[in-house]
Order: sequence, then C-alpha cells, then structure tokens
Amino acid sequence: LLRLLNTLIGLGMVSKDEATKVYRAGSVIVMRSPGLDELSARIPAELKRLSGLTGRTSEWYVPGDGVMMLSDRCEPEDCAVNVKARIGFERELDGELEAVARLALGCGAPRPAGKTAHWNYMNGKKAKIPASKAAKLIASAGKAGHCLDTEYNVNGVRRYAAAVRHADGNFVGIIAVAENFTPDADSKAASTVRALLESADRLSSMLKH
Repeated sequence: LLRLLNTLIGLGMVSKDEATKVYRAGSVIVMRSPGLDELSARIPAELKRLSGLTGRTSEWYVPGDGVMMLSDRCEPEDCAVNVKARIGFERELDGELEAVARLALGCGAPRPAGKTAHWNYMNGKKAKIPASKAAKLIASAGKAGHCLDTEYNVNGVRRYAAAVRHADGNFVGIIAVAENFTPDADSKAASTVRALLESADRLSSMLKH
C-alpha cells in the first residue's frame, strides 16, 4: 500500500501531510456528460487565461451529489498567497452560502437530502442566513447567471462565480475566481467580473455547436 501511495504522490495524484501523516487525494474522478469532451479539453487553457488577466486563482467546478466539485484550477505565476482549495475539494451546498454554492443552487444543481441550513460570513463572523433571505439570494444568482462574495471567509478568501450552460440552457458547471484580501481588491472587482463573464461566455459558446 505504501508503495502505491508513493507512486501516486510522484504522479501528483496524492499528497501527504508530514505533520499529521495523513494522505489526501489530489485528483477527483468526475462523470462527464456526453458531448462535453471539447469543453473539458479547453478548461485548463481558459483558466490560465483568466488567471493571467486577473492575477487571481481561477477554478472550475462541476455538479456532484449535493456538492460542487473543484475539478481544475490555475494560479497566477506570481501568486504570493495561495488559495487552500485544491482539486478534489467538494463544496457542500447545505452550509456556507458563498458565491459558488449560491450560484449552483440558483442554477438547479442537485440539492443535498434533508433540511438545509445556510450561513455566511458577515463582518468577519459566521452568521446564519434566514431561509427566506437565502431563497432570494439563490434565486437572484440563478437569474443573473453570476454572483460574487462581498465578505471574505475565515481563510481571507472571497469568490466571483459565473455559470456555464449548454445551448439548451442546462447547467454544466461554474468558472470562478478566488481572491485573497488585498487593499485594492474592491477597486479591481469590476474588471475581475468582466474577465470572468468573458470566460464563461467563451466556454458556453463551445456548447452551442
């Protein structure tokens, strides 16, 4: 087993935390819908382009069972502070109502079974969101096809998210930008949103043929 794990580490598919001796998956297996091969092949290049334009980490999420799975990501070459979420990370849809979760639910991603309780960060503290307000936020994100966080999470990160859809309107995935706190972040928000929406449109256009 250790030989297999060391081989997977060498391939970049598994990582080991030397402090805790815990092994973690570095890749995720995702079931792709038929006809999305061309899109999947173009994702890495589009993420690299988006990171280059924004100077921020770009991410690609696909729907799972009550989660959005981070299946690809790219960081700018001069990135000083890394975003912790790695490929294989599952963003649950029944907890923190940040941009990716909010948009996914608004676009009709499968909801978790059972009762859903949403929360987010407000003024740096975790705060529960009433069901009625959560429903409005989700509906608004789905109607717009994109949304962004105004607050930073406990790791000092906030996200901008945009939906990618098939020509028939079916939800395919979410392309996102994750940014760490910087003093000029708010002044660059508009240009980040523009770059993100351009990327979402480029990916969606590949599914119209």
